[in-house]
Amino acid sequence: MLASLKRHSLKTSIFLFISFFGFTALWYSPFIVSLSTAVCAVLVIINWKQILQLPYRNLSIVLGIIVLLAFIDLVFAPQNKLASAKILLVIGLFTTCIAGFQNFKISVVQLVWYLLLISVTVFIINVLSVGNYLLNKSHFDEMLLQSKSIPILNMHHIHFGIINAVVIFGLVGLLVFQKVEGKLKGLAYLLLIVNVICFHILSSRTGLLSFYIAASFSFLTYAIGQRKYLVLVVGPVLMAAMLLLTYSLSTSFQSKIKNTIEDVNSWGHGAEINHKSMAMRIEAYKASYSVIKENPFGTGADAQESAIMSAFEQQNSVLEIENRKGPHNQFLEFGVKYGWLGVVLIIVFFISLLSLVRDTTFLYVALIIVLFISMLFESLLERQASIYFVALFIPLYYYLFSKKTINGSILT
Repeated sequence: MLASLKRHSLKTSIFLFISFFGFTALWYSPFIVSLSTAVCAVLVIINWKQILQLPYRNLSIVLGIIVLLAFIDLVFAPQNKLASAKILLVIGLFTTCIAGFQNFKISVVQLVWYLLLISVTVFIINVLSVGNYLLNKSHFDEMLLQSKSIPILNMHHIHFGIINAVVIFGLVGLLVFQKVEGKLKGLAYLLLIVNVICFHILSSRTGLLSFYIAASFSFLTYAIGQRKYLVLVVGPVLMAAMLLLTYSLSTSFQSKIKNTIEDVNSWGHGAEINHKSMAMRIEAYKASYSVIKENPFGTGADAQESAIMSAFEQQNSVLEIENRKGPHNQFLEFGVKYGWLGVVLIIVFFISLLSLVRDTTFLYVALIIVLFISMLFESLLERQASIYFVALFIPLYYYLFSKKTINGSILT
């Protein structure tokens, strides 16, 4: 029994170290992210008997079916180039997420430290990125008006906006549920304030939209669950005040709003939609839906791009060739590749995540909403970086904000 506990402790320690190392590597080394993912796969293989354990059994089954679908695509793909890459990505999603569920089942103190370290990492990237923005402020504000983004150190700006949103909710959870005290409580407040400010300066519209929708649901869930109905008034007022303050102080935020208005006004006006990100997405949605209708069982990963380009041609799209992109929507992305079954699997994936809500709190719900809204505007399960942080945050927030641990240990 003692030997078994020691082995479990060693595996958990390895996971905590390598998974955090992999998270920091999102900004400097895809190889280390791959290495971290591989270690997670080894840990899952070692604990293969626990793959279908509660509470994550349904999630394991859904992710397993997605892996199977990608494998079938690989078998029947004529060239196997993209299909082989895609199966590695979904295997990484499966193993990293399940490794998290198997190894984050630790003390609240350890989980709090883990989130604080992640928050410090995000804090550093925020400060560096905002510093770069301020040094070239007029240039980047002009870029924002052209649907460009403020550059983030070695990361896609939408992905960083999502990470920022999730980390902000995590820090709020540490403070609301009094999981930190003393100097670490002060650190949590500092990280929260700075990350919120930087988030509003740097974040994409996808990150901001997902954050505020998730915040709205969080206020509602918290008010009902804790019977603190005044929150239903204070919450919306606080969000409105934050948005107004941000708009009055941040020229980058003002540029995003102006660009959004131009984007919306371009809808239905022919070639004007070129270089308007949301308008171009709508065109891509139409093309992708057309492909799914014609290919109900999917085109496969290798034929996906050519099928979408053909759909643009058939629809006589006004988009210039360089602006004809994929759907930027995870549901449609899987739909084009794997047919209607792919769309259903993404829906069931979220249902399996929501089935865990009864065990946890509004912070976990906020995470799921952020991911859901984000996947409507970005294909998060198509890139290594986004797959990694999605797979890591789900089990982390499930255990950290579990109802069983709210009144547990306090870190001082």
